[in-house]
Amino acid sequence: MKLGRSHLVVISVVCFLVFTVFASGRDYLIHHELYSFGLQADMSWIGQDWLIYWFELQLVAFVCAFLVKGYRVHLLVFYEFFINSSCQDLLFFGLWNKMCFPVDSWDWMYWAYLFGSWSTEQQIFLSGICLIVGALIAVLLPKKIGRWKLP
Repeated sequence: MKLGRSHLVVISVVCFLVFTVFASGRDYLIHHELYSFGLQADMSWIGQDWLIYWFELQLVAFVCAFLVKGYRVHLLVFYEFFINSSCQDLLFFGLWNKMCFPVDSWDWMYWAYLFGSWSTEQQIFLSGICLIVGALIAVLLPKKIGRWKLP
């Protein structure tokens, strides 16, 4: 049985989301459970952990996007919108931290450094807008490109 392009797009998105859920679970284990065993927060190891986490997400985004010939760039753009708007942090708090989002500023976010503070509401708004834009690019752009006649 040969899978159609739409099936491969669904498989790609599901694989990306499943990996992201499990990766945020690993992040929850490190930043929640291990603190109860005496782990002390230190930006030297936290920065390395976040960098590795970001590279893992980039690798999975690249692999999942390249599963679907003809939609590779569009899926990669969608995944990049997901990653760089920090949707995985919403998964972290929503799924693993049982919907307990920070009540004060998200001080660890690069947006907090840029704007002075960053709240859960701002993060949800940013992630929602980025997911909509990324989905529109992934869905509409391939149809538009298909209608263009190249010389």
